[in-house]
Amino acid sequence: MTPPQIENFTKDEVEFIRIHSDSNQPFIHARREVLHAIACRKKIKTKLPSWFKHCDIVYPESIALEQASSEQTAAYKAQLLSGQRLLDLTGGFGVDDYYFSKKFDEVFYVEQQEKLAQLVAMNFTTLGIRNIQCFNKEATVFLQEDSGNYDVIYLDPARRNTAGKKTFLFEDCTPNILTITSTLWQKTSCILLKASPLFDIQQASSLLQGLKEVHVVSIQNECKEILFLLEKGYHGDYVVRAIDLTLPEQAFHCSYLQEKQCVIEFDKPYRYIFEPNAAIMKTGAFKTLANKFGLKKIHPNTHLFTNEFPVPNFPGRCFELIQIIKPQSKYLKAILPEMKANLILRNFPGSAIDLKKKLGIKDGGDSYLLACTNTDNSKILLHCNRI
Repeated sequence: MTPPQIENFTKDEVEFIRIHSDSNQPFIHARREVLHAIACRKKIKTKLPSWFKHCDIVYPESIALEQASSEQTAAYKAQLLSGQRLLDLTGGFGVDDYYFSKKFDEVFYVEQQEKLAQLVAMNFTTLGIRNIQCFNKEATVFLQEDSGNYDVIYLDPARRNTAGKKTFLFEDCTPNILTITSTLWQKTSCILLKASPLFDIQQASSLLQGLKEVHVVSIQNECKEILFLLEKGYHGDYVVRAIDLTLPEQAFHCSYLQEKQCVIEFDKPYRYIFEPNAAIMKTGAFKTLANKFGLKKIHPNTHLFTNEFPVPNFPGRCFELIQIIKPQSKYLKAILPEMKANLILRNFPGSAIDLKKKLGIKDGGDSYLLACTNTDNSKILLHCNRI
């Protein structure tokens, strides 16, 4: 790769960035790149705290920064893998490779955007990373020209089409994993593929060769990534793992076959109500979840569970049921004098906005209203307290 042509910051500019990273006032005389760095640092302070400490990091355009992994998810991916050589065919802002470099002797970063590849190479030097080689190539071109073999190949295909609209299907992403898999298997026995949280796991399992593990990764109950770990020649059952990195002790896993074979019971709401976290919701492993924690489901399509007793370490939110009421405002006035509650819809028609308007309630207070479909298909409100 040719030496970066991007201008680095002077010592005075680095100090200026450090001083003004938390300021909202305009700076008329600062260089555009300096202003851009200040704006980006505000975005990454929580997402990339280790990088935030370096005031001389150079930042790409907003899309590349938005698509970059957080440090939490990058560190999680890195701990799944090990070996001597890792190839990342979709390098982006380089956050994943920063963490891969701590687990592998050599990391090969490939990025098709020239300017992005140049500034990332500069940033790796700034961060003191010496075992990453950077290449400004399109992924399929690199594969054609490269003769190396790797312990792991990692891909996070670009999920935007030529018109700039978001996509998530494999065939609509760049590169298309489905068309290059055979080439990848010539160079590695292990592939880690990052996909959109929107992707259907069972659909992916029917398309991917050698699927061994699926990891659904959330942060603060928001699904961030789906990771598919593929092993060359593997044909067995695959394991599904759901984890919220803010509560790693509640990590949950099961095999696909185990979930298919489980039997689940349905019943009316009892004293305690349980709502799985976003990662488990995405896996759809509801039967295994119910069996593991001794729970019953309220309805086949209502992803709420119930029990007469509390359940320690349930991976999600837990509520104590106060009463079941009909979804009509006249029943709420006596129990919610201020007509405030936290409304959650689970298998209930319409939107939360429409239902709040119909019931005449506003957000707030300590009470929760879980609007759902009951075992007998009736529409109900579960008036609860969070525990």
